[in-house]
Amino acid sequence: MTLSVENGVRTRAYDPCDYNDVARLLEAEGWLHALPTLADVDMYGTAYVALKDSEIVGFVRALSDGYAVTYIAEIVVEPRYRGQGIGKELLLAVQLTYPTSRVDLLASEPAKGFYERVGYTAKPGYRRWPQ
Repeated sequence: MTLSVENGVRTRAYDPCDYNDVARLLEAEGWLHALPTLADVDMYGTAYVALKDSEIVGFVRALSDGYAVTYIAEIVVEPRYRGQGIGKELLLAVQLTYPTSRVDLLASEPAKGFYERVGYTAKPGYRRWPQ
């Protein structure tokens, strides 16, 4: 699946050859620990990258049962490209992949406005960390 964004950014399925570029984005956010190996991403869900020219500027990875629930494990957009619709397009790619599924995610307080603008609603939940 490939989607287009008005500003010349395109979204396509993640490929293992994207690993280093995606790792750079995750590391810049302090999230490199989140994905020990992106080469195995197909085993754990679906992922997309956003490209400006040939540079990867965004990434999303989702886990789903394929029907009822999809969870956004990571979504990141290079800071200089934020506010241009890239995050919205990455989320849309996931929703089109799992059209009958509810999409859940955890977000930091600064990201709250973005998710509300693209149609998400805050719901209470619980989290337990490994011991």
